[in-house]
Amino acid sequence: MITVTFFAFLAFAAIIAFTDWRRGWYFALLTAVIQDPVRKLMPSAPVAISFSIVGVYFAMIAGSHLLLAGAAEDFGMRHPRIRQLLGIFTFVLAACALNGLATFGFDDWEVPALGLLIYLLPIPAILMGYAFYRSEADILALFRFYCIVTSVAMIGVPLEYLRFNSRTLGTIALGQDWIRHFPGVQIRILSGFYRSPDIMAWHAAMLCIVAL
Repeated sequence: MITVTFFAFLAFAAIIAFTDWRRGWYFALLTAVIQDPVRKLMPSAPVAISFSIVGVYFAMIAGSHLLLAGAAEDFGMRHPRIRQLLGIFTFVLAACALNGLATFGFDDWEVPALGLLIYLLPIPAILMGYAFYRSEADILALFRFYCIVTSVAMIGVPLEYLRFNSRTLGTIALGQDWIRHFPGVQIRILSGFYRSPDIMAWHAAMLCIVAL
């Protein structure tokens, strides 16, 4: 039931993101919050669920590709120096990808391909951020939404600390537990509803930055 419900939500979020990329950002943020606890509830906790937000993100790119092209042209005219640096950045990325293929071999092409994808994915997001701003209210509304949903998600950390019994908390549902070893002491690292402590810490830091 949880699988069907989540994929129905994901399809709805992708449709909204394709038809209205501004609202799509809200659904992308919501997807990023719920995809980890949903994954823990699914049989065998499939890794692919952790990439659910990518589907919504690609739907936003597909729905706003003409606007992104215009934003890229306008951004390049306003900031020619950054445009030149992006060209150098792209060249370096291509060189690194080829070096990765030489290092790992064509049998493990997924490793450099994933690295290349991770570095390229933020570029459309930067352009959408450039086009997103029409007034201060636009940014503040998005920031408020992020703070609200992330604050709710952070409740999972004290719940895990108090050993609240739920498969959505911690990393046990993923078949592991995170322990930090110090001389004479072991510390259980918490992740709450998120899939790992480092992801939780990233969102906690971002929440503090945006709130401040």
